Amino acid sequence: MNQTQRGQLARDDSNFPIGWNYVNITSQVTTVIKAGPGVLHSLVINTPVANSDILIYDSTDGSGKVIGDITIGSNFLPVTLNYDLVFGNGLTIVTTIGSTDITVTYI
Repeated sequence: MNQTQRGQLARDDSNFPIGWNYVNITSQVTTVIKAGPGVLHSLVINTPVANSDILIYDSTDGSGKVIGDITIGSNFLPVTLNYDLVFGNGLTIVTTIGSTDITVTYI
């Protein structure tokens, strides 16, 4: 049996590290993260900006089935929101304020 030792990075058959893909968004934009099915692991709000809004869609554009709608208040702190949910059509993030810094992790 081949065991992974503590501290080693597990690898798949293609010899690529196993883990989450990520996209960092730092502007007011509609971002198609992935087309087709996948898993939204987390949304990290690195630099919250008051009165900004983050919309998460199960689609390949900024409309359709809403996964989440996050409104950031004036005393919002940096936070990681774990989702671990399956999306079917695609994953799109819409941000409404230019200086909000977020990181999306997914597969």
